[in-house]
Amino acid sequence: LVPAESRNLFKKIFTNIEDYLRPLSSLNYFASSAEKERTLSILHNIPEDQWQILQLFYEHGAIKYYDNHRITFSSEQGREFCQGFWLEDHIYLELKKVDNEIGLQDFACSVEVENRHGIPNELDAVFLYNNHLYLVECKTAKMKEKGTGVIYKIDTLNKAAKLQTKSIIASFRKLKKHDMERAEDLGIAVISGSALLNFSKFILKLLKPEITETHR
Repeated sequence: LVPAESRNLFKKIFTNIEDYLRPLSSLNYFASSAEKERTLSILHNIPEDQWQILQLFYEHGAIKYYDNHRITFSSEQGREFCQGFWLEDHIYLELKKVDNEIGLQDFACSVEVENRHGIPNELDAVFLYNNHLYLVECKTAKMKEKGTGVIYKIDTLNKAAKLQTKSIIASFRKLKKHDMERAEDLGIAVISGSALLNFSKFILKLLKPEITETHR
């Protein structure tokens, strides 16, 4: 379960998104480095302009200690949260709002599935409404050349699902023009930047045709 207090952190991030783009990328890097080294403490030169984001995650509880040379994460879960799982938690809380509003059939985050060949894939978030399956891919890092890979991944999952599906990319950063065009061609909905603060409203608007049909 995602603590409701996390909403304060998410609101601060999305309302100051331009200021936090670079610091959050650095935090993602530090957390990823700690994962590779199998440690919860990472030694690095940490500029003061990144301290504000570290303080936010410290107040949240994901970071246990930091100074200009060291970051210590509170736990493995805290490290993962700093690595980018915070966006999945935000999406979960927003889907909970949608569920309270219209009653989703089901919703969850961090769901692992296997295709018919036994190859695993992790879905950042999924929800079911009116027997339609919606897949949400959360991105906090720069997509760069990976953008096409992310779009290909969710398009492949779309085709593999047995139910009628719709895919959504929830990206902290704006997608590049060619990635946006590719997503549009494949019918993949995209929401990014500060708009993520109101992800639940985005979903309700996306579902509006189905909601209208359901209540006829």
